[in-house]
Amino acid sequence: MQDLKTRTRDIKRTELAVAAFDLMVRHGYDALTVEELAKGVGVSRATFFRYLGSKDEVAVAAMVEPTSAFAAAFADATSSQSLWDRIRAAFEPSVTSAEADAERVRARILMVRDHPELGDRLRRARMEQIERLVDEMVEQGEGRFAAEMVAAAAVALLDRCISRWAETTGQTLAALLDEAFAELSSRLGPRR
Repeated sequence: MQDLKTRTRDIKRTELAVAAFDLMVRHGYDALTVEELAKGVGVSRATFFRYLGSKDEVAVAAMVEPTSAFAAAFADATSSQSLWDRIRAAFEPSVTSAEADAERVRARILMVRDHPELGDRLRRARMEQIERLVDEMVEQGEGRFAAEMVAAAAVALLDRCISRWAETTGQTLAALLDEAFAELSSRLGPRR
């Protein structure tokens, strides 16, 4: 468990990132300098760099859940469920959060889509989440190789569903993800 100082720093970092990312979505990623972002969120340039370091880091901090989020939700899933159902349950907090603020999340995702360098940074940040999920799966009895393949495929599926959801209307992210997991599960078969 993190100490109070680390948690407080993480909260401040996330708050700054969310505010700065909202400014970038409104005004354009390329339209704002780091100095303008810092001023826009009410901090000095030095404070901005202490917490975030770069404009790309703003996107990562604002959009990627804590590294342990998927692993913790997977650990809480009922062990009697299939592996696919437990992984789907691991994504539920992210889905709920995205749908609760759908317009904002869609705008962020579309901005990332238009800036490939941000997508690359987000994919690298996802790797830590995948590794933590793999570790939890191994702890629950999965072989490491199988856990690595399943976790990577599942997170790629999540990210593809999020992109598709951002580009369309009329279907919830939860329904889209459920449909994708059902398709994957039917083709690969259930795993316990």
